Amino acid sequence: MKGEREGQRSKVKGEGYSNRRIGLEFYCLTPGLEEEPVVLTVKYGGRVLDEVVFGGEAQSSKVKGERGKKLKAQSSKVKGVTVRREYELPVVGGDDELLLEVSRTWIPHEVLGNFDRRELGVGVRVIEDR
Repeated sequence: MKGEREGQRSKVKGEGYSNRRIGLEFYCLTPGLEEEPVVLTVKYGGRVLDEVVFGGEAQSSKVKGERGKKLKAQSSKVKGVTVRREYELPVVGGDDELLLEVSRTWIPHEVLGNFDRRELGVGVRVIEDR
């Protein structure tokens, strides 16, 4: 697909996530979700906590935790999906980073013809942190 890139990884900003509960909202505006879903892998303490699939059959069958809210995009070429999740983060020795890996990214300029040349994956918002 035009504008598509291989996946990326990123850390959720914050310090000392161990022994906490965190709520995250993920949103995905990647084009072509129906043909090729985007998989977001959430890791903590070196192990996989969750895999969120945007698009494909998993999306049409209402992924657990999905709000069903469609995001407004400035083009009919891009439709978005929002999913909320909560995670209990236990105390781990040493590696208490919350790591997010996305299977593919995209560049709006190459798909929509606009001036946005950022490489985008899945948006993340912390909705609960205690």
